Amino acid sequence: IKIKEQDEASLTKKKKTYLPPRFMTVAQAAEQILKSSEMMQTEDVINENVLCVGACRVGWNNEKFVVKTLKQMSLMDLGEPLHSLVIVGQLHPLETDFLRIHLSESDKETFEHAIVLNNEFFEKK
Repeated sequence: IKIKEQDEASLTKKKKTYLPPRFMTVAQAAEQILKSSEMMQTEDVINENVLCVGACRVGWNNEKFVVKTLKQMSLMDLGEPLHSLVIVGQLHPLETDFLRIHLSESDKETFEHAIVLNNEFFEKK
């Protein structure tokens, strides 16, 4: 989150001017996590099939929750900020049920597949 960042030209002048606010999206965060996982060769810990929850504008009347894999999340556009990205660990059945409530109809099949992959991953550990 960059709220009050000075632009480079104003650093040398007496008059301070600021860049417009910038906020990281869930897609940017997911993409950076995937790239760093590849670079650090930690695919056995975090990979493109890890289950994630994207939340945006929580508490507002237009809040939105999506449940996707990390790879799918790197392609998502959740609209206006503020966004949160949660990388899910081993889920309790109540948590799984809660996530199902927030799914769109088109996401239900991919969610069930992602839950199976997530459970298999934690059973290996």
